Amino acid sequence: MHAAISGQLLIADQVVDNHEARAHCIQNVRNEVQVRTFPSVTLFYLWAKVLFFGVNQGVVWIKVYDSDQNTVWQKKCEGLVNRRTELLPAGIDMAFQPRFVVHEEGLFHFVMTDEEGATLAHYPLYISRKES
Repeated sequence: MHAAISGQLLIADQVVDNHEARAHCIQNVRNEVQVRTFPSVTLFYLWAKVLFFGVNQGVVWIKVYDSDQNTVWQKKCEGLVNRRTELLPAGIDMAFQPRFVVHEEGLFHFVMTDEEGATLAHYPLYISRKES
């Protein structure tokens, strides 16, 4: 765990932000996603939790690498601030729909890092072709 920031990542079929309940509903967490054909654009959600320890704000990068270690998607999450009451651990939850083209079957790595490049979270996802 990083001294000031920690993170978690999940891939799911859907992530719904319920503002009233101050919660996310995560449906069908995935270790594998199937596409109909190659090339194909990915269709899933990425849920990210960032926790702050001794700080109330931060910056993280989330990058996706293909099986050849090429970056296929990236997002810089700036201006992250604690959104929780003082009774709860400081942090923020976010959801994205990363869109990138998949050219072939393989293991993709979703990696959250801090500004210095230290890994805060890692989530491997296998993307394969759906058999007819």
